[in-house]
Amino acid sequence: MVLTVGILRYNSRVGGQYGQMFAGYALSAIPLAILFIFSTRLFLKGITSGALKG
Repeated sequence: MVLTVGILRYNSRVGGQYGQMFAGYALSAIPLAILFIFSTRLFLKGITSGALKG
């Protein structure tokens, strides 16, 4: 089960605890943000190295 779906199911069972739900969503977004930062650096490095005349 995907983490965000699990958080949604937890919230529907417990109900009304939005602070815990938002904290779970924030924690699940951290690995994606780290992956985005590193992949963007590699992507831009590849584009700029191919743009040079040689």
